Amino acid sequence: MTAQDEPDPFADLKPHIEALDALFSYLDLKSAPSIPKACGSYARSNRRPCQAPPRPNSRCRSHEAKGTGSRTAQGKAQASRLHWAAHRSAERRP
Repeated sequence: MTAQDEPDPFADLKPHIEALDALFSYLDLKSAPSIPKACGSYARSNRRPCQAPPRPNSRCRSHEAKGTGSRTAQGKAQASRLHWAAHRSAERRP
């Protein structure tokens, strides 16, 4: 018997392989954006990257964006009162 006379052992798998090839070409996994596995922010003390798992904004809960501060006049007044109250209480400590 020659190699041409033998039946293909993978003949029954060809439709499945073709379907998977079509699916992978549709998804185009090579161009998909990579999902970071760690936060990546660097510590000031030792300059090592943070290894905490990221949130959807690509940073961990400790390194998420800072708040924008008070925007309304009422909020600014409250922040000022709280700041000076903390400052005065610190002065009273022995």
